[in-house]
Amino acid sequence: MAYCATYMSHDPIQYFLQHDDEGPHMRVSDVVLRENQNPKEVFSQLIRTATGSCWSHSALTYLINDASKGYDNTFLVEATTSGIRMASWRNEVIPYEEFTVGIKRPRLDWYVETPHEAAQHDTDDPEDVHGIAYLRHARGIAFPRDAQRVC
Repeated sequence: MAYCATYMSHDPIQYFLQHDDEGPHMRVSDVVLRENQNPKEVFSQLIRTATGSCWSHSALTYLINDASKGYDNTFLVEATTSGIRMASWRNEVIPYEEFTVGIKRPRLDWYVETPHEAAQHDTDDPEDVHGIAYLRHARGIAFPRDAQRVC
């Protein structure tokens, strides 16, 4: 099945970080895809040519903006030529005219929670969804403890 990108907003940061109950919200382990449209970025163009994709970069959502917990930014885990690092979501999509950004959410309809996992859900936490323990585990594997932190 082919997927088609749809233009949603000129400001992807505010679009995906809405604080109301409507609209899309980023979640832990969402995959952030990016196309660098700067013609000077030869490496990005090589990646797109070699893979046959319009995307030149991908990252995994690691930590979501949550003012009540003291997080004022969303962070991504990404692989670079020098290793794995944590990066600010803002730094990965600004300037807006240079990047096209896409979000892909892993499907979890196949994942069966254990009774213990199901009992641990917090109904007041919008991030606490079916399979969140699995997504957090995947996030932990993606960002090893000794990885470089760049924010």
